[in-house]
Amino acid sequence: MSQQFLTKNGFPGGGWTTEAFRSVAQVFRKNFEDGEELGASFVVYYKGRMVVDLWGGWEDEKKTKPYTGSSLNVVHSSGKAVMSMVICNAISKGYLSWDQKIADVWPEFGTGNKQNVTIKDLLEHQGGLTYLDSDYAPTAEETMNLDALERRIASQPHNFGGKLVKGYHGVTRGWFLNPLLRRVGPRKSHGELLKEWINPGLGIEVYCGIPEVALPRVNPVVESRLLKGTRAIALSVAQQQSVGNKGGLQQSFKVKLPPGVVQPANMKEVMLGQTPSAYTITNARGLAKLAAVMANRGTLDGFTLMDEKTWREAHTLEERNLNERGKLHFSFDHFVYWTSTQHVALGVKVRTTWAGWGLSYPNFVVPQTVVEFDEKDLSKPPKLAFKPHMRGQGWEWCGWFGYGGSVIQWEPTHNVAVGYVMNLMGSGTAGDARSAELCAEVVRIVNELEKKGKI
Repeated sequence: MSQQFLTKNGFPGGGWTTEAFRSVAQVFRKNFEDGEELGASFVVYYKGRMVVDLWGGWEDEKKTKPYTGSSLNVVHSSGKAVMSMVICNAISKGYLSWDQKIADVWPEFGTGNKQNVTIKDLLEHQGGLTYLDSDYAPTAEETMNLDALERRIASQPHNFGGKLVKGYHGVTRGWFLNPLLRRVGPRKSHGELLKEWINPGLGIEVYCGIPEVALPRVNPVVESRLLKGTRAIALSVAQQQSVGNKGGLQQSFKVKLPPGVVQPANMKEVMLGQTPSAYTITNARGLAKLAAVMANRGTLDGFTLMDEKTWREAHTLEERNLNERGKLHFSFDHFVYWTSTQHVALGVKVRTTWAGWGLSYPNFVVPQTVVEFDEKDLSKPPKLAFKPHMRGQGWEWCGWFGYGGSVIQWEPTHNVAVGYVMNLMGSGTAGDARSAELCAEVVRIVNELEKKGKI
């Protein structure tokens, strides 16, 4: 059924849902009425069929251009899930293998104690490349020239002397995976494969290195009041030197922000270059369609991302370092919430699959980590803030999130997939209450449908 709305506070919106999922539109609209959104889109697939396609709000902070279902945004780390799918395709075709040493494919990589790092290590954020030292950190211009980028980063020493350590590869992961794709099979970059294979094959728009002609369609990200507040907190010396801080969006990437630009995601040079882990560009339709392929075990409507064997392996829980307890500022075995000061450990281990996706936790029916801050003192660690309807059993989501709030998640048992993209950035890296409320409503509906035996 068609959905058109104008909220009490003046936000336009539209889209459609099937009759069974019509209440999702009410939750989506409420996020705008509660002042939690500027522009956003949300798409749901159930059993391989789109059942929700909603959008609303504005593309710009001045509210001059309505947000639509085809609006494009940088989705930050949600792009990591997409690149894992492309690597899995190469594994499925026999071009690469999980335990293959990266140096066997890219010999220049095998220096600085990295000679034994495998493809699976890197996918799982165990490649020892959480951050780049200054001499190896690329400029935005170098990400537009992949030969130059590879020369810049190849000799970066292993951050932990060759020891297997879980540390979030926030920016670096895709830079080191892309050279593998360029050396096997069709020898095309991640960005080329998206543009030439995935986009036409699935009828979506997902870019890594967006064509210049499409740049005007990308709307800027805007920092929420809460994000501005957390980013304004001064760093201690220890926090500045932490591994987590070194691996941040601007620390491992030599980007000089122009006057008035607060996020690299709004820079033309960054969007034109290939930084798969942090600056993929798409919308909820793109993320949800890819998630739907994964929920359907790697194939959908005649399009195959990977075979059944690779799909099963990609979803296998990685046992190595599962229970490792590292230092607060770089421990990746917790869900983390990013502020300018630190990675704040919330005491929840990240359950990582071979492909580097995260698995949700028992006793929760939503994949997000929902927290609340003490707005009187933003330097305090946030507290978990799951509502009762977000708890329960019978759901194990798989996927990832993007800095600020974007979501790409799928649940194979129920064959559900969601994509959520917004331009108003929250302060977290593991989703937030906006998308959690939407996912909780989807879960409620699917549980009711399956209880009644309906599809």
